[in-house]
Amino acid sequence: MNSQMLKILVVDEDIHYLQIANKRLMSRGFEVQLCSSTEDSIKHLEKTTFDSVLANFSSLKGNKKLSEYIDNMNIKPQILNMF
Repeated sequence: MNSQMLKILVVDEDIHYLQIANKRLMSRGFEVQLCSSTEDSIKHLEKTTFDSVLANFSSLKGNKKLSEYIDNMNIKPQILNMF
């Protein structure tokens, strides 16, 4: 494994899902930041660079706002729509 852990931002309003994702990703060696809202995720994106963003865009309130923020700021993490 690389000496530097990949940073993943996980965004979902379901706290139970966040806990499961955190446990599974950390057990595989990823550095994980959890966010339960679009606003919180944008705050983290403003101050930290992530390698990937996992988000449930189909049900996340403000999903368009998060997507537009990433596009407008030229942030280039790999964005994965979970559902």
